[in-house]
Amino acid sequence: MERMNARKLTEKQFRAFCILLNDEEGKTLNRLTSEFKNLMREEPKWKEWIATQDFISANHRAALILEEMRWDDIGGAMGLLLDKEGKNFNLEKALTLLATFPNGLVKPEEISEPLNCMAAELMPAVREAQDAEMMVKIIRQYLFKTQGFHGNISNYYDPDNTYLNKVLDRKVGIPISLSSVCMLLAERLVWRDRPIPVFGIGLPSHFIVQFRFYDKSVYMDPFNRGKILSRRDCMDLLRNQEIGFQESYLAPVSNLAILTRSISNLVYVYNDLGNEKLRDQLLRYLRILNNEPV
Repeated sequence: MERMNARKLTEKQFRAFCILLNDEEGKTLNRLTSEFKNLMREEPKWKEWIATQDFISANHRAALILEEMRWDDIGGAMGLLLDKEGKNFNLEKALTLLATFPNGLVKPEEISEPLNCMAAELMPAVREAQDAEMMVKIIRQYLFKTQGFHGNISNYYDPDNTYLNKVLDRKVGIPISLSSVCMLLAERLVWRDRPIPVFGIGLPSHFIVQFRFYDKSVYMDPFNRGKILSRRDCMDLLRNQEIGFQESYLAPVSNLAILTRSISNLVYVYNDLGNEKLRDQLLRYLRILNNEPV
């Protein structure tokens, strides 16, 4: 079979190729699958085109191969991010990659633009804050009252509670995704000519953020509309769930830990939904991030 030129293919020719892919078996199918993957890599426009065509719902092989390629690309990009930047890699890049897992058409700007807009609105008030506590209260007021972000108590195990584009769009999420929104917003803000020092705190049964200053730390619970917590409150939170307190529980976690915990949450959700395919692919990402054989 003569190799096709991805850039010279017409839509009619590409459609015919996809239909042929659906009809073949055995060695011919393997050869066509390899050719299809080459076409996708050489001309990215076909990925977007095929995903928007009605006929693809009946052409399951093309859809499955495209999905497999996207998932492989996500895993490769996550591994590369970890290799290049270490455990505290760019959290926004990592969570944007994760957001493309269920839908390859998600664009980075679907996450960056809402965060940029909120930061632009919030920055003037943050600059005027007289002290650290006032600055934290301003962020809390804006995110959880003005913008209305809140925990999805009624549908906690909805997968969309983890995908950052969905969280920003719907303004609901779970503790770790709402904490991520808070952290990524704070990264865009400056107070007293310095970045705002905010960190993720991975409690055994919850996730919160910590604003750390020279003289004190302020804890915030994004899932509960930004409730301000003291150190004692955090200890009581664990005690009420019969979890013994350890000092390490209040230590900031790495961005790698945030990503792996987010993925682990999705593994649990998809397993509970009986979707073994999505569960197993996410488990593969965890192995990549843990430097384990895949």
